[in-house]
Parts: sequence; C-alpha cells; structure tokens
Amino acid sequence: IIESDRNGNGETLSLLINDSVRTFEKGIGLVADTTAAWSLAGKGCDALTGYLGIDAGLKEDVQAVVEIYGDGVLLYRSDPLIGGRSAEFIYLDIEGINHLEIKAVGSGEETLVSLGDAKLKKNQDAAEITLKKGESAAVSANASFMPEDFGKAVWESGDEDVAVVGKDGVITVVGEGMTRVKSYYETK
Repeated sequence: IIESDRNGNGETLSLLINDSVRTFEKGIGLVADTTAAWSLAGKGCDALTGYLGIDAGLKEDVQAVVEIYGDGVLLYRSDPLIGGRSAEFIYLDIEGINHLEIKAVGSGEETLVSLGDAKLKKNQDAAEITLKKGESAAVSANASFMPEDFGKAVWESGDEDVAVVGKDGVITVVGEGMTRVKSYYETK
C-alpha cells in the first residue's frame, strides 16, 4: 500500500522527531515491501528531502530499511529504521535522475514507513544545506558514481564538533556552528 499525504494505513503521517511526535500534512506513506515510483523526466528536480522513519505509533519490534533508486541505480540505503526511534532527515542529490523509486523493506504489513514533508526540489546546484542538531542528510558526492564506486569515496567533516559524516555520506549535526563536508576518491 502506498499513500500520498497519509501513512500506509491511510491515517495522518506522524514521526518521532528529536523524541517528540510531529505530524505532517504532506508526505508519502508506505507499507513494508512496497515501492513508490515517479517519472522525473523533464522536471528539473535535483534533490529529494524529507523526514524518513517508522510511524510514531509503532513499537520497537517494528523495523524497516528504505532504499532509494534513481534510474535503477541504488542511491541511498537507510540504516535500520526502528519503531519508537527518531526519524532521520534526508537530503539526496537526484540531479539528472529520470525515474525515482522508494522501496520499503520491512517485517510485514504492520510496518508503516513514512517520508514526512517529502519534497522534490530544484536547488540549482545548491552548495550548502542547513540542518538542526540531531538531523541527518544523505548527500551524494557525485551523481555520476557507478555502483562499483560505492564505498570508495572518502568523506571528511571540517569540524566534528558540529557535524560528523559516515562512510556512506550521511551527515549528522551534533553541535552548533558551521562546517564544510568534503568528499574525494581515495587512490590505490
């Protein structure tokens, strides 16, 4: 089941954000083991943003992973999303993507995955993003990465007291301030 502006049960989208329940008027709701797809050809979208998590009313025994594909290539794979835990903010570079798919992989029909405040943006090569403490963003270093290149990019935060970045390019804000995050290929 896929719902526009509702969770997978057709109810209001709600996610835990920084340990508080937040409802969303706009977004996408999925039941586990479903895929939502859109044609972006000619639309000029270059970013997908939103809060990704398990519906706020579900318990910790409910888990899912979300995979986002662009033109059939895996662009993003979440860490396990767990009921009762805060959603994560995603910012995903989709520049040049013509076909976008969001796939929820979970533990059955009771698993409700939501992308609250989901937006397709036209950022015109935005060079910076603004996040609040506790929020995360998945940023692609280069849309031309080939699948065999995944894991070869090295990510660095200019100030790890402000933001940390994982091997997968997910940036998480841990303190106040500004910093630069850079990515480069490590040569062999």
